[in-house]
Amino acid sequence: MDIEKNNGSSPSKSFVVFRGIDSVRGIVAQELERQFVEQGIVGQPLAVRKGERDYTIYYIECHTFIKPDNPEYYFISYKQSEPPSTLWTPATIPKHIWELAVAKFSCRRTLEFNTKKNLLPQFESVLDLFSYDQLQDIVTQAFLKNGILMKPVRIANHAAYYFDADQIYQKDTGERWKKIGRIRHLWSCQEIDMRVFSKASCSFQVGSTLRDCVDLVLKTDLCTTFAQYSPLERLVTRVGPASYERVPENENPKTVDFIRVQANLSHTFYATWEDLRQGVEQHRQEIDHLVTEKIENDPGFQKFGIPLNAFRLSDRILSRSYFLEYIFELNEDHV
Repeated sequence: MDIEKNNGSSPSKSFVVFRGIDSVRGIVAQELERQFVEQGIVGQPLAVRKGERDYTIYYIECHTFIKPDNPEYYFISYKQSEPPSTLWTPATIPKHIWELAVAKFSCRRTLEFNTKKNLLPQFESVLDLFSYDQLQDIVTQAFLKNGILMKPVRIANHAAYYFDADQIYQKDTGERWKKIGRIRHLWSCQEIDMRVFSKASCSFQVGSTLRDCVDLVLKTDLCTTFAQYSPLERLVTRVGPASYERVPENENPKTVDFIRVQANLSHTFYATWEDLRQGVEQHRQEIDHLVTEKIENDPGFQKFGIPLNAFRLSDRILSRSYFLEYIFELNEDHV
C-alpha cells in the first residue's frame, strides 16, 4: 500500500468548536466592502512601495464590464514617479489594523476577498466590528438578497419548510415542491457555512420570522474535528512504490541488483526551494526510515529472500520535480 500523508500512521485529531457567528464572515466582508465604497475607497491610494526608480501605488478599481448591475472592486497597482501625499484609511477601522491588513492584500483579487482573508482575521470576532443586533440585520438582509424567500430551506419527514413572502417560516402543506423522488434543490448561500445553517434549521419553528431564525444561526455552534499532521507528514506526501532493477548482464529474473524508491514532497509546505532543501536535510534520517520501511514491508522485495542490509545506499537525489529519489545497490559480496 502506498504511504499517504502520514505514511501508515493516523494523524492526530483536534476537536474544534466552530461558532455560528464565524460562519457569516463572508456576509460581513460584503458589508464592509459596501461601507468602504460608500466612504470613497475607489481610486484612492491604499499602500505604496518604493522601487529603485519609481513607486508602486496600490488602490481599488471598479470593474463593471462583466456585471454592469453588480460592479466588482479589485485591488490593483500602478507605478508613478512620486509617492502620494496621503493614504486612504476607512473611518470604521483602526488605522494600525488597516495597515496590517492592506500589507497582506493580494493584487487582482476583489476587495471582498481581501477583506475576508486579510482584514477580518485581525479581529477576534466580527462583534468587534458590529453589535449583535446590527449583525443580525446584516445577515437577514443578505439572506433576502440571496433569494431565501419562497424556496425550500429544509426537508424533514418528506415535507419542505420555507420562508414565505412575509418572511415567516412555514411548512409546505400544499406540496408546492412535491415531485417524483426527493427534493434535491435547497436554498444555499455561498457567503456562509451551510453546515451551520443546516444544523440551525433543525431548530427553526413554524411561525418564526426570518430574523428570529437568523438569531438561531448566529448562536449555533458546529463541533468538528480536523487532522493534524507533523512537519514530516506535511513534507513527505507519499513514498513508493519500490522499483527493482537488474544490470544488463544479469538475466536471472529472481534476483535484483538495484532498488529505486521515490519519496514525493509537498509543493506548498516551504516557501522557497532553499527552504525545502533545508527541510529535507533536517528530516533526512526520518525520511530514510520511511523509505527503508517501505522496502522491507514490500512483498515484492521479500520474495527475493535477501535482507535490506545486503544493499548500500548509493545515491540520494533531490529533484526539482519535488521528489527525493533513493537508489540502493547490492553489495559486491552478495552478487
